[in-house]
Amino acid sequence: MEGIATPIEITQRYRPLSPDPNDDLLLDLAINGYADAIVTNNVRDFRKPVARFDISVWDARTALIIIAQGY
Repeated sequence: MEGIATPIEITQRYRPLSPDPNDDLLLDLAINGYADAIVTNNVRDFRKPVARFDISVWDARTALIIIAQGY
């Protein structure tokens, strides 16, 4: 996967955004990488922190449906 990955430099940290410090690592990456969405089984904990950054949060099933529809 490293061959197709895009390195993201974390230039700004927005901590704490989540009650779980491990979630903050992913949030920093998504925000600094200008992600459109985060796919996680922990949708509930991510919705509020990403709302101000216009990042969607999807569970795996929803992500597959959206991708199949040609997101």
